[in-house]
Amino acid sequence: MKKVLLLILAFSSSVAMAASNPSVKLIQLKTSHSSTRTVAALPVKLSPAVFEMQRTRNFHLKKNTRNIQEDKFPPEVNLTMNDVPVFDQGSYGTCVTFSVTAAIDAAIDKGDYISQICLLQLSRNVTQNTFWHSLWEGSSIKTLLSYIAQYGIISTADQAKGYCNKVKSYPLEYNEKYLKHKMSPAEYHAHSVNVYLDYRLEPQILFNFTHVYSMDGWENRILTIGNNSDGWITPEESFAATRKSIAEGNRVILEFLFKGDNMRVGTKNTENDTWFVNNALRSVFNAQHYLTESNDWFYHQVVIYGYDDNITVRNANGESQTGVFLVRNSWGEVGPEYMTYDYFKLMALEATSINTTKKSYIRSEP
Repeated sequence: MKKVLLLILAFSSSVAMAASNPSVKLIQLKTSHSSTRTVAALPVKLSPAVFEMQRTRNFHLKKNTRNIQEDKFPPEVNLTMNDVPVFDQGSYGTCVTFSVTAAIDAAIDKGDYISQICLLQLSRNVTQNTFWHSLWEGSSIKTLLSYIAQYGIISTADQAKGYCNKVKSYPLEYNEKYLKHKMSPAEYHAHSVNVYLDYRLEPQILFNFTHVYSMDGWENRILTIGNNSDGWITPEESFAATRKSIAEGNRVILEFLFKGDNMRVGTKNTENDTWFVNNALRSVFNAQHYLTESNDWFYHQVVIYGYDDNITVRNANGESQTGVFLVRNSWGEVGPEYMTYDYFKLMALEATSINTTKKSYIRSEP
């Protein structure tokens, strides 16, 4: 999957341009107590086909409000993140790197184990002289998993020894010099371990609706219908596959769509801690012309590590939705985060489960 970023030139009161890093846009995210936090996000334009897909999903979501069918799975599952700390991607478009490594770290139960810096530097070498962009600039779940399968991982302990071009910690503030550091496959292999083999990891694509495509640079990053459109599954089926995978003990890496002026607007524990479908978001997909609503869209990756069928979330306007996924983000926030089932069904783009046959490495707490 080719991922190239869009540079948007317009300013608004809620969204500010990233002054230095052309691959992301800095967004003011509302947090608890009406405060804000600046986070980096990957901009994208919606193709006409994707906008129509979203309109269809919105239509079916309104007609089907029942979230849970009769099944054998428990109403609540919390796999936890097994003491993996909350990561912070800072001013870079590295959400896929942090979500994938966090999910694997949690699956193998070794805490903060995988070095993101080394993987990022490896990707700079692998993608040079190609149309592909490095992990620093946004990538796909599939691409990063292929790197890990082929080259292995380097531990954070070895990172601390300076094995990643002497960069010992992840830079939160944007600095172009870090993007110039490269590790050759030979340099990487000298310190890497085969985490796939050692822990018998078996990632599985649950669904993939779209891909991000461009040949012309940041300003033409387009979200299009995926190559597997013939194998289309409904939002209900994608939801069921994700919930089933979690119930079976697997964390899920999720790529999803969001609008910059309509992010986490639901409240479960603290204000604005839940991705929530409100009437304002629904109205976007009721628009007659997609071009009038094609700006200010972003895509992002997180880890889903649990669910609860019975939690009800509300927003400031009194709207409510029942059923949530437990989400781990990479925006440096310590408190828990949630995503309603309705939001997942409307905005999920791709999901991959991280399975391991060494079940002793997974600590489940249903």
